[in-house]
Amino acid sequence: MPSGHARLPLHRLGRTNLEVTIVGFGGIPIQIVPEEVAIAGVRRAYDLDQRTCRRCRYCEPCPQGVHISSLLHGRSVVKRMGAARWREWGALEMIASADLCTECGECLRKCPYHLPIPELIREVVAYLRTIPELTEG
Repeated sequence: MPSGHARLPLHRLGRTNLEVTIVGFGGIPIQIVPEEVAIAGVRRAYDLDQRTCRRCRYCEPCPQGVHISSLLHGRSVVKRMGAARWREWGALEMIASADLCTECGECLRKCPYHLPIPELIREVVAYLRTIPELTEG
């Protein structure tokens, strides 16, 4: 192992060994976080991984006409571009399409990441319907 590197076992989750490589640059001291903090970060990343759409669009087209990918990224679009801009791009139609979901499971069978798509759609639509610019009227 090159000098300045150390492999530290952090934790064992099931059958997966997690390790971190510590690298020092220019003699700058390295702060090593407690094991619990490192494990919490790994678990948080895992949880995000289980609830984050990658926009591969394998779940589409929805047989009911739900705009799955657009809905799952609605929160991000609103934060980055604003609700008014997303409304110009057809947000009201996309949000209304969520009501067409029959939870048939077709999207669940197609998703390579095994995301709970109907649940995620319900969550994001509940959030989007709290934004005044995204309500009809």
